[in-house]
Amino acid sequence: MPQAKPRWNLVDVILVYVGTMILGLPLVALLGAKLFPAGMDTLTQFGVAAAGQYLSMAFLVWLLAVLLRRAAWRDLGFVAPRRQDLVRYGLRGGLLLAAIMIALGLLIAIIQPELEGQYFEQVLRESSAGYHFAITFLAGVIVGPLTEELYFRGMLYPVLRQHLDVRWAIIVGGVLFGVIHADLWRAIPLAVGGIGLCYIYEKSGSIWVSFLAHALWNGIMYAIIVLPMLAG
Repeated sequence: MPQAKPRWNLVDVILVYVGTMILGLPLVALLGAKLFPAGMDTLTQFGVAAAGQYLSMAFLVWLLAVLLRRAAWRDLGFVAPRRQDLVRYGLRGGLLLAAIMIALGLLIAIIQPELEGQYFEQVLRESSAGYHFAITFLAGVIVGPLTEELYFRGMLYPVLRQHLDVRWAIIVGGVLFGVIHADLWRAIPLAVGGIGLCYIYEKSGSIWVSFLAHALWNGIMYAIIVLPMLAG
């Protein structure tokens, strides 16, 4: 169970999101200019953009919640998980979420057959070199899920839980996760996934468990796209 009364508030949560949008752009430009002065291909641009966004978000969470509000990292969910929670909610939850996302994706493909893939999928399908796959795997399966769990479950969800009952906090937290991510059609399955991750965090009280489920979900979706490419 997450902390019942977090030290930070809704204003802090909003500031982290807005600040990430503002701070991320110049950080991306700086990283790109310093690391790749000769220019970047599409996949490298994606990696730098992801790094800028994730670094900005993690930094702002630390600044507002830990430094200014004097919260501990354990207040943000960084506590040692129980082994049974890792298996029940992390592994099984991640597999279930991936199965639900696949089913919803197939349904959406039937309803909207001309709908383009998500930006991450489009970038991934352009991968050709080994380091391309390394960049997309690191961003999409490891760093991205960990940063998103830090913000959506570690920071946002406890604030919602403070003002709403558990059921509505899980629903609202999941819907916000979906809405912030994508367009209308993609927001629906992502909201369902977000609800599942909020439920997992509520039950386990550990970011590591929801991160495991999130990473497994993303990893399976990643493998569905990449393995046929490698086999071909």
